[in-house]
Amino acid sequence: MSNSKRFNGGQASFCKEVEPVCRAFAVVVRERRLSLGLTLTELARRTGVSRQMIGFVEQRKRVPTLDLIARLCRAFKEGLVVLLGRAERLCAGL
Repeated sequence: MSNSKRFNGGQASFCKEVEPVCRAFAVVVRERRLSLGLTLTELARRTGVSRQMIGFVEQRKRVPTLDLIARLCRAFKEGLVVLLGRAERLCAGL
């Protein structure tokens, strides 16, 4: 079973609550990856998850788990509060 929730399917109420935050987080992840000059493959290697999973997060096809968010923070060399804060600020503007 996958370590993350799908946006589609049986978790509609969950998705409605987190969708704006996840949409913003997906943008933050992609922008940060690109600003560091990382490919999907390189970020996947640094986080220990598949390239496909990173792509799914960036495309909002998967809701990242806290474990994956922490791995992304380590790969980006940023704190959890910083990365989620960016998403929160972006979310407020969406």
